[in-house]
Amino acid sequence: MAAELNQDILKTINAYLNVLREHHLSFESVWLFGSFAENRAFEDSDIDIAMVMTGVENKFYKELELTKYRRGVDSRIEPHIINADDIDSPLYKEVTKRGIRIA
Repeated sequence: MAAELNQDILKTINAYLNVLREHHLSFESVWLFGSFAENRAFEDSDIDIAMVMTGVENKFYKELELTKYRRGVDSRIEPHIINADDIDSPLYKEVTKRGIRIA
């Protein structure tokens, strides 16, 4: 079971998601995982976000695109793409088991 979410981190993530929406980027779901989700983060820890998206042909380039939108929000945000048709992946299973669903 995931830890209670820090409200400042939630505000940061929501601000980032709003920037993505402003640029017409859509996602099926968004999950916080890693140290912030497990309540073991330090001030400079990455904010790991798994984003389930459809139609992503090249995850590397999509993650680069998503990374540029973190500017002006929080440089600690680390977006990780999971294709919607790849729900059997170890990352998806780990994120949904131990992470916190944000959207």
